[in-house]
Amino acid sequence: MFIDKEIASERHQKVIQTGKDDVLNDDWIDLLGSGAIMKKIINEGKVDTRPQRMEKCIINYTCLLEDGTVVESENNFELHLGESDVIQGLDVSIGLMSVNEKYPFELGTSIINILFSNKKRERGNWWYCRGENNIAIQCYRRALDYLDQVEGGITGPLSENHKENEITDSDLQSLLEDRISVCNNMAAAQIKMEMYEAALNSLQVVLRCQPNNIKAHYRKAKVYIGKNDLLLAMKCLQKAKELSPNDAEIQKEINSVAKILEKQKVSERELARRMFNGPKKTDSKTESKKDNGKSKVGLWATLGATVAVGVAGIVAYRFKYA
Repeated sequence: MFIDKEIASERHQKVIQTGKDDVLNDDWIDLLGSGAIMKKIINEGKVDTRPQRMEKCIINYTCLLEDGTVVESENNFELHLGESDVIQGLDVSIGLMSVNEKYPFELGTSIINILFSNKKRERGNWWYCRGENNIAIQCYRRALDYLDQVEGGITGPLSENHKENEITDSDLQSLLEDRISVCNNMAAAQIKMEMYEAALNSLQVVLRCQPNNIKAHYRKAKVYIGKNDLLLAMKCLQKAKELSPNDAEIQKEINSVAKILEKQKVSERELARRMFNGPKKTDSKTESKKDNGKSKVGLWATLGATVAVGVAGIVAYRFKYA
């Protein structure tokens, strides 16, 4: 599939063709010298038109497995070279292509696994946004499985600056950031499912690698709120607030937890008073008024009874001697 030549001629744009077609020759070019990325030219591109770092490129590409299964396919996809808009293997390949050049290329197992991991993470995000947290967690776990395969079996470099069979710090940092992103997202889904211990484990992975990860501290606070451990929740929120002082959502959560803690303190003080000080004492003047009122009622009741007895006696006497 070819893109309109007018697009290719625009300033700061390179059009690069890739895909699965019949090749013109059997010569494969090892782009990195390690076998990690192999290229076979189908159409020669224009001379001296390779893109520079950060330059805008437009490409058509299709990623397939050896059995022909399509993993990913895009037409007129825009990216900025060297900005990690696509996986590293594709990013490196584009930098070595010319305008209108077209070729298939093979990626090493490690790069393919990273691609699969990213796709699973994106799928997990899709399910999470739709409230299907259980499915999202499954996708995130599968994404981690792919990254585990990469970390345990890298056989060639993933970046442009390399030596044969040597893994650079940049490669490892990229893998680490992918893992952190997956674990952080998975923790959010686990919190929604009230899987608090699992969420804590996911967040611990993040915080061991990035102690100042704001999202991880905030989500850890949400875990402790779910477990009704508000003191630990407040501690995590204060750390998140320290890292992001102007975050309104963090401040809102701090205010909410503070109100609950204050109510708990009032209830605890009242309970302690009842346990150790007996019934609540009333005001002495109020008690005195109540006592005086009771005395007056009793006095009038006694006088009334006395008068009634006297009247009854007089009546009886009169009837007796009538």
